Amino acid sequence: MMDSAIQIINGINWGQFKDLFLTLAAFLSPILALYGVKFTQTNQRMIEKSKLDTEQAKMDIQKKKSYNDFVTSERMKWIHKLREQFADFSAACNEYHLYIRFIKGPEIGLNNTDIEKIKKIQWMASYIQFSLNPNEEKDQLHKDVLKTIRNILDLMEYSHPDNDGYNENFTNHLFSFNEIAAKILKEEWETVKKEMNA
Repeated sequence: MMDSAIQIINGINWGQFKDLFLTLAAFLSPILALYGVKFTQTNQRMIEKSKLDTEQAKMDIQKKKSYNDFVTSERMKWIHKLREQFADFSAACNEYHLYIRFIKGPEIGLNNTDIEKIKKIQWMASYIQFSLNPNEEKDQLHKDVLKTIRNILDLMEYSHPDNDGYNENFTNHLFSFNEIAAKILKEEWETVKKEMNA
C-alpha cells in the first residue's frame, strides 16, 4: 500500500502540476479579489449603517427627551394655573358666603349683586371644569371635585341663605372642595416628579 502511494507521487509530473496550480491561481485570483472587494464594501456598508443607526438612536433619544421636557414643563404650568383657579374659586365662594350671611341678611330672592357674584363663580367653575379631564378612569378626584363644585353652585342658586342648614352645607362642600383640590394638585405634582426622574 505504501509502495503504491510512493509510485503515484513519483509518477506525478511536478512541472505539469505547477503549471496547473499557477493557471488555477491565475483564474482564482481575480475572483478572490472581487470577493475581497465585495466583502470590504459589505462590511463598510454595515459599519456605516451601524453608525447611522447609532446616530438615529441618539436623535430619537434626544427627541423623546425634548418632548418629555416639554410635556413636563407644560404640566408644571398647568398645575400652577390650576392652583390659582382652585384658590380663586374657593376665595370667591367664601366671599359670596360671607356676603349672604352678613351683608345681604335675610332678604329673600336673588338681587342683581347676587346674580353677578354667582355668574363670576360659575365662570370660575367652568374654567376649572375645562382644565380637568374627568373622563379617564384614573381621574376619580377630578370627578369628585366637579361634583362638589356643582353642589356649591346648587346651594348658591336654590337655597335660602337665612337657614342654618345652608351655612353648614355650604361650609362642608367648600371644605370638601379644598380638600379634593389639594389632593389633585399633590397627585399631579407627583406625576411631574416621576417624569423629571424618568
